[in-house]
Amino acid sequence: MSVPLKRKRGNLFFLIFLTYLSVLIYLLFTGSTGIKYNHFPHEDKLLHFVAFFCGQLFVMFSNISRGLFRKIVYLFFISLPLVSEYVQYHIPSRVTDKWDMIAGYLGIVLCLLLFMGIKVIRMMYIKYKQNKRIKIKGEY
Repeated sequence: MSVPLKRKRGNLFFLIFLTYLSVLIYLLFTGSTGIKYNHFPHEDKLLHFVAFFCGQLFVMFSNISRGLFRKIVYLFFISLPLVSEYVQYHIPSRVTDKWDMIAGYLGIVLCLLLFMGIKVIRMMYIKYKQNKRIKIKGEY
């Protein structure tokens, strides 16, 4: 019995999400990452935005089934920008910045809006194609 392709893809994205989450947590909570954020102004904000945008994308493509597990994953990921800044406040070699947290939340929200927008446009296109097909059949 084979697992459907959509389920395999979901499992792959969930594994990618777990790997991503492990790396993200390490980078957020380590005393010193060795990464210099001085190539251009606000580079760290852009990195927070991209990191959480990609993480949200992985969560959505992982097809986590509805239920308690899904709620736990979403709750954990949604709270991560806030928790990371709180933990970084207590690490002497790290700097806490509310704008890092805001950039993380903006990444999550923009990803959700983009994903939902694409979904709405796709549904409208499917309905348009179905209506067009019905009209063409009705003309005969």
